[in-house]
Amino acid sequence: MHSEPSGYSNTPAGTGEDTGEDTGEDHEWLALVDELEKEVPLLVEEFLSELLSSGLYSGDLVSRKDLADSAAETFVFLIDRLRSPLGAPDRHLIARRLGRLRARQGVAMQDLVDAVQLDFPVLWRRLRLHAGEERMGVLIDHVERVHVVVDRYSFSVREEFIRESARIAQNVSIANQRHLARLFAEGPVSADVLGDVATGLGVHVDASYELAVISPEHVSAVRPAIGDDLADGTLFAHEIGPTLAVLRPPDKARPLDAMIGDCAGVLFSDVQGLAAVRVTARGAVEMLRSHPEVSRLHPYADLLPGAVLRHIRGRMVPGFLRDESDAIGALVQDESDQLVSTVRTFLGTGTVKATASAMYCHRNTVVNRLNSFARITGLDVTRPADAGIVHLLLPVAS
Repeated sequence: MHSEPSGYSNTPAGTGEDTGEDTGEDHEWLALVDELEKEVPLLVEEFLSELLSSGLYSGDLVSRKDLADSAAETFVFLIDRLRSPLGAPDRHLIARRLGRLRARQGVAMQDLVDAVQLDFPVLWRRLRLHAGEERMGVLIDHVERVHVVVDRYSFSVREEFIRESARIAQNVSIANQRHLARLFAEGPVSADVLGDVATGLGVHVDASYELAVISPEHVSAVRPAIGDDLADGTLFAHEIGPTLAVLRPPDKARPLDAMIGDCAGVLFSDVQGLAAVRVTARGAVEMLRSHPEVSRLHPYADLLPGAVLRHIRGRMVPGFLRDESDAIGALVQDESDQLVSTVRTFLGTGTVKATASAMYCHRNTVVNRLNSFARITGLDVTRPADAGIVHLLLPVAS
């Protein structure tokens, strides 16, 4: 790896002084850099190919999408630096963000540094291709500039990685992130890894856990509410895409719904073992995708029927029960006759008498509403088969 360059000047590469004007060679160089800007997706693919063949980042600590997104952001930054004067101040935000992220994901520092250094050969190959024989002299005059830009970026990433690692050592919540990143990593996770995660978190691998997955719109409100619990290790939290998985170990007295407050999401009260936590959390994300209307924390049983329906329509029978679903949707929008609320109550109680008692109305009123629902939707909830279909089609109650 190249060490951090020092003593940079404002002198354009290949000249002895800063003339304050663009030379013809500068125009040729900027034209080469412009070609790179058009090829960011191709640069990302070449980088990923080299990275994956190198064996760095093994163990699925970092997803391919994460790698692709950070590579695209990095190349956009590096290309911008290649067209800027060497003495221009660096904007380190992107490098620092990458260093912090990889530290929290448990990536080895040398792997991170080696991965960043792959940017140079990827950039250099594309520059050589565009330069051809005609502009090879321009490219040679700027080889040091490419080295300097990549080295500066690598240095900033490494320094932030070191700083973040030090912070992790002092903060239980940040330290736990490394273990949670391994737990929720994409791809298979071995029993040994699960054991290591349990040891790192100070829990039993086969214990019973309470799990909540929070909808994206409510993540920013939940984090402050559980900040102290995360800091002392009472709770664990990890982002899965735009959602937030919150995990409560079994030895904590307060139930999870009381700890996270009002939020939209899905709750699992008894998940057996960390292996099941992995699978359940991913399934919860799918449940939330199936129910964008949720506005509070629901037991998973409330959201499961809708998730099943989405799966059937998406992967098995497109348009499954579409007419019935549209009819129920129209009734949900216009609840003036209380047909849907009566059906919900009946499905929960199982009898006309109990439904009438719960809704403070006459039994005949309940029967009439159920009959009206059947006439409009074609589904009679007094018949078990139709009741099961209605369970699938009813949107979750707010």
